[in-house]
Amino acid sequence: MNRLDALIKQMQIQLDAPKNTHFKQPQWRADSPDDLRQLCHHYNGFIRQQAVALLGLMQDARAMPDIISCLNDWVVEVRLAAQHSLAELLINQHAQSMTSCLPELYQLLDCGRDDHLASVNRVVGFLLQPENQQHIISAISDKRPKVARLALQLVIDHHLLSTGEIIELALNHDDVMVRFTAVRLFLTEAKSVSQQQLLIVLHDSFAPIRLMAIEYLNQHSSPLLAKHQIEALLFDHHTRIRSWAIKQLNDRGMDLAAFYCLVLQDKAETAKKLSCALWGIGAIQHPQAISIVSPFMQHHFPSVRRAALQLLVKLLTGSVRDLLLNSVMDISPTVTKEAVRLFAKQQLSLSLLELQILVAKAESPHQFIACNQLANRLNKWDRLIFLLNQISLNHHNDTVDQLYRWYEKFNQSGTQPSAGQIEQVALLIDHPWFKQNLRCYDGLYNILMFFKQ
Repeated sequence: MNRLDALIKQMQIQLDAPKNTHFKQPQWRADSPDDLRQLCHHYNGFIRQQAVALLGLMQDARAMPDIISCLNDWVVEVRLAAQHSLAELLINQHAQSMTSCLPELYQLLDCGRDDHLASVNRVVGFLLQPENQQHIISAISDKRPKVARLALQLVIDHHLLSTGEIIELALNHDDVMVRFTAVRLFLTEAKSVSQQQLLIVLHDSFAPIRLMAIEYLNQHSSPLLAKHQIEALLFDHHTRIRSWAIKQLNDRGMDLAAFYCLVLQDKAETAKKLSCALWGIGAIQHPQAISIVSPFMQHHFPSVRRAALQLLVKLLTGSVRDLLLNSVMDISPTVTKEAVRLFAKQQLSLSLLELQILVAKAESPHQFIACNQLANRLNKWDRLIFLLNQISLNHHNDTVDQLYRWYEKFNQSGTQPSAGQIEQVALLIDHPWFKQNLRCYDGLYNILMFFKQ
């Protein structure tokens, strides 16, 4: 009988013992790699140790994540067995599977039960052997971001590919950090950069990558960054790139105020360009910014109205309350959400009567939801009165959820109710719908009775 068969037989005896048969399933098979992978996480340390040892002898590549996990087991003998099994798996046929486990492997360096540097270096050294390097190179295109990032870093650190070859592999990867790392290397170390690759980088969806390309083109006085190209950057999605374009054009003596005003006067312009132009009016601190921006609060594009609202809140210091409350009743959820966010950011106060008047004007579901969110600005007991009143009128699901949250957080505030507030709550909670449908009714009633005493 060879060592593998002997260990399987010994393991099966352990598994058949009554004290071990209740763990998750009634019967385990010691000769099944799938069962052994699960047994690597068994509560019994002896079974974990034997399971890890058997997986190493079976040389099943699928077991690598489980063996790597056991390298940090709290039992020393299990860790030692995992180290031996890992060494057994370091054969060329398993190089691809080992490359896929790079995230789990490097995570060991953050674990403190043992010094895992030797194990990590052993695996990395194995993967860097000439016959296995292709697996690391191929992993740059892996769809799993962590695998691709680690593989790319290994390729860069050990000079497995030229800079041009790296950018060819990484430039179209879905993960932004893979592209960012490759582009940073490409623009700092490449001896020659092709226009085609620069154009791809210049139109990348990740703003920091675009910014690197822009700064590179600017330093090298590239024709790809002529004045009309910089003007196009005034309408970039990212504010940092737009700010950079404003600075460049301002240094060249361009009349940015006239340029932005011309864009805003063109009724055929897109919502994106109009929004960027409104932002630009604020960025250059145009002296007539308020009068220019105010008419756009009535624009038919919601994103334009939102951009105008954001700018007016910055410009109208101390007098934005009415503007924000009016914007809460906007027909677009985009503008309404922004108005609620800015209302909270400005730390503005709100009375129960004002909110009741506002919610009476609400017609769309998003407006009711916005009013419920504004209720967070009310006094604790005024908020309860508002929510009870709204539920008694329309039973809106969002309002009911807000009431449950109020009840759950009741003890987080010691604010005491006034006699008038207690009286209003008592009148509202007597509604038949609450008694029949509200699961926290008894709790609210007990709170009311406590404060009525």
